[in-house]
Amino acid sequence: MDAAMKWYTCCNEAALEAGGETLIAAVESCLRSTSLKPHLVYDGPDNALLSYFRDRGVVVILHRLSFSAELDRHRGIAAINYNWLIGNALRFDIPKIEKDDQFILYTDTDVVFHQDIELGGLSAPLAAVKEIIIQGDVMHEADRAFNAGVMVMNVVFMRSLYDIFRQSLIDIASGKLVNPWYDQGVLNSICQGLWLPLPQNLNCRPFYGCEGSPTISHFQFLKPHMITGRSELVDPRPRDEALLRRGAPAYATLRQEVIDLVTPQARAALLSACPTARLSA
Repeated sequence: MDAAMKWYTCCNEAALEAGGETLIAAVESCLRSTSLKPHLVYDGPDNALLSYFRDRGVVVILHRLSFSAELDRHRGIAAINYNWLIGNALRFDIPKIEKDDQFILYTDTDVVFHQDIELGGLSAPLAAVKEIIIQGDVMHEADRAFNAGVMVMNVVFMRSLYDIFRQSLIDIASGKLVNPWYDQGVLNSICQGLWLPLPQNLNCRPFYGCEGSPTISHFQFLKPHMITGRSELVDPRPRDEALLRRGAPAYATLRQEVIDLVTPQARAALLSACPTARLSA
């Protein structure tokens, strides 16, 4: 991977409440542990946290989702979280924003970088790690589905599919398309057979683990603020209990790592931008 490769992540105002803490940890760990160039696409007004990120060297891009109005027009029709849909749909606008590089690394905001990323030359339209299928206490890698939380995107390819992605998200918002995986389901459906599998250590879920040391850890499902310092759930639920039980040591270590990455200055900036932001105690 080129040492100057760009890392993109996306966020909107609604996502700051539950995801602001991990967003800070993602940015800080990226800056400390990798040579990636961090880019944040933010849908919302400027705020103190964005200023903090700019001071840390992050390229902050204030950007309203290009088809936000079309999604909002259907708000309330489908039994979905529209704020979540709009926030996650921002990834489909990255190819409209990025004009220079052919490949970029995209991750969700709830990741921690542990070391720099080394990949050989890529030619696939999309590269991602296989999804983990959970059936009770049994978990296994899916051969035909990928997790969209960490992806290497071919920008030109993704741009060519923009209209298809956009219409699929509008169909979800209007109730014409029922897809419980939202944006990830759309990506898997449209890119089936076109993606290259990456090793699990590039998207290591604590409840599943990976071979060797993780390069990127991903808080899929369980977030740091949902776990106490005693490795218990703040709000116990059967599925979450099963996930924590399988990955308790990893969750404990990662939770503390996130707390250490959120500096007092970053914490203050987040609370200024979003006073109701959820933080680990």
